[in-house]
Amino acid sequence: RLHIEMDRYLSGKPCDVFESPFDATLLRRGNKAFTNIVQPDLLVLCNWRSDTDETGHYNGIPKLLVEVLSPGNTNKEMFTKLDLYRDSGIEEYWLMDPIKGNAIIYRFDDYKIVETRAYNPNDVCESMIYPGLTFKVLE
Repeated sequence: RLHIEMDRYLSGKPCDVFESPFDATLLRRGNKAFTNIVQPDLLVLCNWRSDTDETGHYNGIPKLLVEVLSPGNTNKEMFTKLDLYRDSGIEEYWLMDPIKGNAIIYRFDDYKIVETRAYNPNDVCESMIYPGLTFKVLE
């Protein structure tokens, strides 16, 4: 449902939403020595046509990434990927926990977390970089 809402919101805008599996090559602070290939659950990509190579790997910087927690990947998404995404120039990261029914949204700027918002099961979340992109946590 979140993918559908994001697609609807981005219709007619210069960015598109993609879902896993879709490889994104991330460089920590633009340094090719620190390359990571990830497959977030959802990605909002701008200029994806020019930033995707012949093998289908996206080499640009996603605007927004969404990870959905599962029992086996909680620590990886909450700490390891948070650090990687912050350090890769991404603007916003959504961490969704469908089991507990909560969400956390991080906004990054200049490789720093500049704002964090936490939401409970009945809350309506809103993107910090895309005003009007909203969703209910438990939908």
